[in-house]
Amino acid sequence: MGEELKNGICVSFDDRKAGWEMATFHYHDFYEIYYLYSGTRRYVVDNTIYDMKAGDIIIIDRNELHITKNVVKDGAYQRYLLYFTEDALKTLGDNSSLFMRVFTNRVISLGEDGIKRINHIFEGLIKSYNTSDAFSSQLLVNGTYELCTIIYDALKNYDVAPNKGYSGDIDKVLVYLNENFKDDVSLETAADICHMNKSYFSRYFRKVTGIGFSRYLTALRIKEASLLLKNTNMTIGEIAEKSGFESQQHFCYIFKKETGLSAGEYRKWT
Repeated sequence: MGEELKNGICVSFDDRKAGWEMATFHYHDFYEIYYLYSGTRRYVVDNTIYDMKAGDIIIIDRNELHITKNVVKDGAYQRYLLYFTEDALKTLGDNSSLFMRVFTNRVISLGEDGIKRINHIFEGLIKSYNTSDAFSSQLLVNGTYELCTIIYDALKNYDVAPNKGYSGDIDKVLVYLNENFKDDVSLETAADICHMNKSYFSRYFRKVTGIGFSRYLTALRIKEASLLLKNTNMTIGEIAEKSGFESQQHFCYIFKKETGLSAGEYRKWT
């Protein structure tokens, strides 16, 4: 995340003059609200692809794999990003349990009035986040509460913005990988789902998702291993097997390469 949490909340604004893409999928143990202020972006969340336009909001639950990439090559865009922890969400009052229900991966397309209201809220959130006093700290919480309220209301009649550029074939592969990553999944099997040869499929997968097939499969396995390290007492060998790695040695090498920590260090510090 990079930025500091204040009352369990972090908000930022980014103005990209040229297209920017993440190097790989990632996940985190906090909620995310991504608001595209201008431009277009593709957002891949777990097994679904969304093409976003200015004024769209995507809401991401904790521990969901996601990545953003260009829709238009070198396209400029501006976005607001709000993170908050589960503890922060619980402090938002009696409605916090309702807000938790909305954090499934989806895109909400707001009307003109809704966009104006969201713009105003995020401007206030940025100002409050960058001001260090008790009053601003409370305004940061209030603004987060108001934003969650608008999203909750919008979801009663939300408009999902699915991927329009592709026919859903890669979505089917993503679903398959999410369900079978613990097994010996091959590029050939995934290519067959799309009725493509593996060479063309490999290029196509990277073009649509912004990441190579094997790196996506690794991301799924690393996420599973991380959660098992954090939440169970399984041995490293058991976790390697449960996460789909071919051996404990291979798992330890890949985990250290991807996270910067050994499996033991990760378990100790999480």
